[in-house]
Amino acid sequence: MEKINNVKVTVLMPCLNVGKYIGKCLDSVLNQTMKELEIFCIDAGSTDGTLEILEEYAAKDERITIIHSDVKSYGYQMNLGVAKAQGEYIGIVETDDFVETDMFESLYQNIKGTQADYIKGTAMEFYEVNGMFVRTCPHIPCAALKENEIVEINPSKEPHIFITDNFLWNGIYKTQLLKQIQFRETPGAAYQDIGVLFKIATTAKKAIYINKNVYLYRQNNMTASSYNKKSLMFVDGEYTNIIDNYLDDLGDLWKKICYKKLTWLIIDRFEIMAGSGVYWEESINAMKGIADKMRLALNKQIIGKGDYTNDYWEKLQLFMRNPYELFILESNLLQQEIKYIQSIYDFIGNQEVILFGSGNWGKYLASLLLICFGIKIKAFWDNDESKWNQSINDIKIEKPKKLTVENCVYIITNKQHADSIHHQLINMGVNKKDIMEYHMDIDTRLYRCISIV
Repeated sequence: MEKINNVKVTVLMPCLNVGKYIGKCLDSVLNQTMKELEIFCIDAGSTDGTLEILEEYAAKDERITIIHSDVKSYGYQMNLGVAKAQGEYIGIVETDDFVETDMFESLYQNIKGTQADYIKGTAMEFYEVNGMFVRTCPHIPCAALKENEIVEINPSKEPHIFITDNFLWNGIYKTQLLKQIQFRETPGAAYQDIGVLFKIATTAKKAIYINKNVYLYRQNNMTASSYNKKSLMFVDGEYTNIIDNYLDDLGDLWKKICYKKLTWLIIDRFEIMAGSGVYWEESINAMKGIADKMRLALNKQIIGKGDYTNDYWEKLQLFMRNPYELFILESNLLQQEIKYIQSIYDFIGNQEVILFGSGNWGKYLASLLLICFGIKIKAFWDNDESKWNQSINDIKIEKPKKLTVENCVYIITNKQHADSIHHQLINMGVNKKDIMEYHMDIDTRLYRCISIV
């Protein structure tokens, strides 16, 4: 395809040794319903064949430009692309992910003529299991989308958006906004989006959020920044920059929200650390630096116990007292959950599985069994007639049948009606020993952690 003269969206695609994923990612961008794209693949010295794949694609589609970065820094790569961008808007696609076919057209049509600084849709986590793409948890960047199809806000007046809107890549931004903001050019590729998201939120005067999934976010790339043992060091660096250079000029609520998000990042990192089974010595100095920041914020009464759930407050106190104790706590909690999941695995054995209940718990358990153990359930059963013949990850939702399937077990995942469903199965002829009730709450970290263990 020839280069487009009237570029609507410039797509920035940072690359470094993503040969396993780059083809799928590029295909999803090239096959967009919107054709008026320029695509910058900014490679930071890949040695695994990524560059050769990029060159093959660029030879076939003139919209692709390969930019060579001599610095292994996500921020540096992004700034190279932003500087060259000619589109009205900029989109960012991480090159181990992929996007929905109409992502850029949908976003562009909803922002066109609105004077908004940016627009975002929702995103979906996925895992690749034996060539199958299993969609799991949605990311909803604006809480109001749970009740509305489209939401307009002034981010600079809505500090809570910094808590819920955690990613750059599920939207498009006015090119001039990103040229003004710039990325920090620190080494590596981990968490350099924190500072940019902060500056976007505090700078933008109008943003649009739409209730439409536009992005697929890969979870089982073990080289991703989420699993980096130095990740707390990168978090500390981003927050040091925010606190030293920006936070004093903002109101009390912005300060509170920034520290609450820092708490969330700390605990998230320790959950992943627990999944790795190794205490991240590489981040010890960063832990001390972050703990000092949290103590200062508490002393200044920027945050307090009332800003947290009891669970988060206790974990924050533990982190400030001794980070290693938080690691042990998270490790013990994870092992308890793994033990419970193992009991389900043992219950199933080599039999087929039917989950009775296709709500959130059913969806969660089905994807957990597939991702962690390779077990694909036979079907969902549900008493809700409106769900029959629908599918979840290619698994059908069926009307309960008054017969038993040989060599099959039944797991009840509808907690509200568990007792009545249990009696229903017994009346249908299912043996009690083949019935299990699922009791664990949804804990999405298990996807990531069990895949590490």
